[in-house]
Amino acid sequence: MKGFPETYQHISRFHRDPSVTDNPTPDLWVVHLANRLAIAAGFAVGETPDAGALHESDAAQRLNLSEETLEAMGNQIKGRMASLDGLLV
Repeated sequence: MKGFPETYQHISRFHRDPSVTDNPTPDLWVVHLANRLAIAAGFAVGETPDAGALHESDAAQRLNLSEETLEAMGNQIKGRMASLDGLLV
């Protein structure tokens, strides 16, 4: 991906599974978690939520996020997407 900083390329390549890289940065874990939250909230095309609990994921552990915090984040995503209803059609 010519022209994009290496950091962005790394995140783009590994955001679905940071464990496959030798150098999962905090930025990568944040984007990975955001991806999983969006999927868990039902905003994904062709993907289903992971069977495992999000608060037990490597991303949540590395970012030190509690189950309550993750639930609040998921609710915020759903609320914000609901407020966009009709604009994305």
